Amino acid sequence: MRERYGAQIDWLAFEMHPELPQPKKPEMRPPLVPPVPSRAGLAFAAEGLDYVRPAVGLVSCNPAFQAVEYAKQFGAVDGLVERIYFAYWQQGQDISQTETLRRLAAGLIDDLDGLEAAIVEKRFADKIVPFDKPAHQAGVWHLPTFWIGNERYSEQPWRVLERAITSHTGVDFEAAEVYRSLDFPIAGAPKDRPYVFVNMVTTIDGKIITGERGQDVQDLGSKVDHATMRTIEMAADAVIIGAGSQRSSAKITYPSHLLRFVVTKSGNLLYDSRFFNDDREKAIVVCSEKAVVQDGIRTLRVGESEVDLRSAFSAIREEFGVQRLLVEGGSELNAQVLALELVDELFLTVAPKIKLGKDTPTYADGEPLSRENIQVYQLIQSKSVGDEVFMRYRRKVR
Repeated sequence: MRERYGAQIDWLAFEMHPELPQPKKPEMRPPLVPPVPSRAGLAFAAEGLDYVRPAVGLVSCNPAFQAVEYAKQFGAVDGLVERIYFAYWQQGQDISQTETLRRLAAGLIDDLDGLEAAIVEKRFADKIVPFDKPAHQAGVWHLPTFWIGNERYSEQPWRVLERAITSHTGVDFEAAEVYRSLDFPIAGAPKDRPYVFVNMVTTIDGKIITGERGQDVQDLGSKVDHATMRTIEMAADAVIIGAGSQRSSAKITYPSHLLRFVVTKSGNLLYDSRFFNDDREKAIVVCSEKAVVQDGIRTLRVGESEVDLRSAFSAIREEFGVQRLLVEGGSELNAQVLALELVDELFLTVAPKIKLGKDTPTYADGEPLSRENIQVYQLIQSKSVGDEVFMRYRRKVR
């Protein structure tokens, strides 16, 4: 789901065998009765896969769960989960053994001694829900159970889950094949702010509007760009935009899980818009102490007369629990966060168009950096679709 749809996935541990399983008595099958496939066998068959019962038999999954929780700190959880699944289901390895988990984590996690200590100490015991009563109270009656939006899906084939994702997001994901994997190395991000990435679409000459300032720009990027924008949004915990962008986008919508922040010095915003009215609890105004904000709107006040973005980002991390923050412009907000060196990654779509104009806003305006302070980014992903080019850059810190 992450690779194809850019979905944000959190693996939650529900332990069906809290204690080491007792040896089972061998099944006594009456003569002439053919074997009947299990539910797992039927599920594999429905997807055209061969099912082989693991030769190692039932094992305690607690050590593997501890390892996965540890891996979450380093952005390595997907790779480790995949290795654990293959090791158990296809290779019959005993995933209850610390040595096995160390071997599987090699190359994904640097501190293997730390991994082993977490397993032995059961450091993440509070993150693991045992069957059956606690799991039932959490809404888990079968494994696996998927939460997509506010709905639960248990032991469903992929086609059902795919329809649920599409229905939940309302996006044509067939067009969003640009960024197949959007893992972010949040473990390496500064502890006082979220991992921050900017996403914008520009013309070939770097402009971010097609008409006048304040007008909608839905015609700048293609359907693929719009779907890709939604893919990136799905990978974030929150989005932040400038007041000008908010005022020019009355019908703008976001995935339902996102917190929405808008930056304004004065409080001059379009309050009668979907940004605020879709879910008022998730819309927050980042403003100065002097800003006049409409009653009933949540505010984050940082700075006396000017907005202190560094303090704002720190509060967004500490007070709101945001680990991945997406910046969606406009050019002045982009310039401010770049100048303050608060950005870790840049996403850029180049549309096959020319706008021109010496006063036309670009990806980032603001005051120029000195030659000594020029920022350097590394291209980590690039793909062309039709006449558009999609690029992803990561900051190179000197």
